[in-house]
Amino acid sequence: MSGEDWTSALAAGLQATHARLNSPATSWILWHGCIPCIILGSLWLLSALRRYQELRRHLRSGTPITADLPKTWPSVAIVTPIRGCREHSSLNLESILSQEYEGEYECFFVTDSEEDPAVPLLHSLIAAHKKATGRAARILFSGQAQKTSQKIHNLLAGIEAGMGTSDYTLCLDDDVQLPPRLLTWLVRDLASEPGAYMATGYPFDIPPAHPSLLSYAVLSYHLPLVIGFSLSRKTSFVWGGCMLFRSPALRSDSAGLLEAWRDGGYSDDLITASLCNERGLGVICPPYAVFPQRMPTRCGGAGAWWNYLRRQLVVLDTYASPANRRTNAALAAAHCYWSWALVAPAALLAARAACCGALGVQRLATGTALPIAAPVLPTLAALALAVSWAYAGLGLGAMTARTLSLCEALNPRLAPGGLFPVFSWGHVAAGVLLNNAAVPVCMALTFCTSHVTWAGIRYRRKGGRVVAVEHPAPAPAGGPTRRGGGHGCRPTGRGGREGKRREARGAAQQDDCDAR
Repeated sequence: MSGEDWTSALAAGLQATHARLNSPATSWILWHGCIPCIILGSLWLLSALRRYQELRRHLRSGTPITADLPKTWPSVAIVTPIRGCREHSSLNLESILSQEYEGEYECFFVTDSEEDPAVPLLHSLIAAHKKATGRAARILFSGQAQKTSQKIHNLLAGIEAGMGTSDYTLCLDDDVQLPPRLLTWLVRDLASEPGAYMATGYPFDIPPAHPSLLSYAVLSYHLPLVIGFSLSRKTSFVWGGCMLFRSPALRSDSAGLLEAWRDGGYSDDLITASLCNERGLGVICPPYAVFPQRMPTRCGGAGAWWNYLRRQLVVLDTYASPANRRTNAALAAAHCYWSWALVAPAALLAARAACCGALGVQRLATGTALPIAAPVLPTLAALALAVSWAYAGLGLGAMTARTLSLCEALNPRLAPGGLFPVFSWGHVAAGVLLNNAAVPVCMALTFCTSHVTWAGIRYRRKGGRVVAVEHPAPAPAGGPTRRGGGHGCRPTGRGGREGKRREARGAAQQDDCDAR
């Protein structure tokens, strides 16, 4: 085939592709793609407005609390499950220990064994905290989980140790930095809401200085979820990293929460949210309850990102009741549909732009006037989709700015402007597309398999519950040691104990891609 024939064939192929990309079906897909962008942009703008109102209220009054303070502050047990050390563990754990609370509170840090690499760090922080404030804190060893997730196993051990003598129980994750007055604010607000069963909050991811595309993919997963914790004080959502309960309700377990956790529980927050919705138990999420969650410098590669995504989606295949199962199935179907409703139009828009560009180059190269048809309806649809993406970006930028400003205003320990890294919004968009393109495939794989690995522990599930837990074998005694690097964990010896610490540390580093 001669060069002219190749040129003619290429021109004909481009023309045919261009015609298909301007079909009525393509136009419908492009118009449909405007819907999720407009919805997300509007909800992000509303979230930004609520955070801004809270910021204004705080700047005027100096505290997010508008009601009268109690005469006597109730006692609180703070329960924090621990597994390994992360890049910012020391900073986050200090923010838990150093809460400025006028009543009595005791911290319970729960790990599976004394071999955990976080234990030396905890001993050091607790000793310094006791010397400075006189307040005690305890480290509990829960043992290995057998029929629940390790996190739920640790939570149950800490709750049972602390709820007996406390008025409130606060369950916290160790991967967010808390404002120093958070405990005061949460206790006051839950105490003023007698009809509420619990209070919660949510993290906001802070990317590192030089994030990878996979870091943005992880970050993008949480961005729509922030909305559910932002629009109203009363919510139907729960985040397991911040849950405040009344201890008497946990002691009696009248709602059946602890029993549901014990019965093969995998996701503490999804079980809690489902139970509260089924039984009409109130959940409050005050607008100040948003916490910076610094992402690790290294995400761990494509394998860690894929495993992270699987862990997020597997919760939709766990359930504590038939109603919970139906709700999760509906959420999974909606998640898949709207993920590709966002990705497919963007892919078609990019293909249409690329095809038009190729035709233009072909026209210039041949010097011929190749007709480039531009039907009105597909062109308007493409322009509308581009504007919708810009609108969504505007809403996301506004929410990010207002949320980070509120976090800094509420926490005097944060340097002004310290949470404002240079976001690459192009990378954010790419991360959104990558994550949402993978969701239906990952969802199908997750629902077709019965196991998932979280922090080095393999969980098998059946009937929506955890039925078996496979813990990693300890490293052989006398093996080579490895230092904890920037994670603040210092190994204390060699052999079996050090092997277990290396194992837990490695699992924590692999799990760093997970911002919970």
